[in-house]
Amino acid sequence: MAKIIYISGPYSGETEEEIQANIAAAENVAREMAKKGFFFICPHLNSAGMHTMDVPIEFWYKMDLEILSRCDAIYMMKNWNKSRGARNELVYAYSKGIEIFFEGYDDYAGCLLHSAPWRLLKYSSDIAG
Repeated sequence: MAKIIYISGPYSGETEEEIQANIAAAENVAREMAKKGFFFICPHLNSAGMHTMDVPIEFWYKMDLEILSRCDAIYMMKNWNKSRGARNELVYAYSKGIEIFFEGYDDYAGCLLHSAPWRLLKYSSDIAG
């Protein structure tokens, strides 16, 4: 069975333009994964535009963790640490033993430095451009 990678990064923003930029950034990562033949779920695209709904944010957090629970790996986009949801997803992935990748850290030492105290031993360049 093919492994599924969950793309994690900021969705929310101060303005609609920031939100759209965050969605576009996630879409770019998803496109790179598709070009390389990786299977993925991109929650940004799954719920794009739904931030205007009258639904508590906790609903989205809970739904995303449920989707993540069915994935084999998580890919943390740049600026993941600025997102409460992405931080929660990282903690969840770590607690469940899901493989963790960080965008932009292609060397082992950089991965360890950036991810401490997280367990991260994979190369992000293997996943996205």
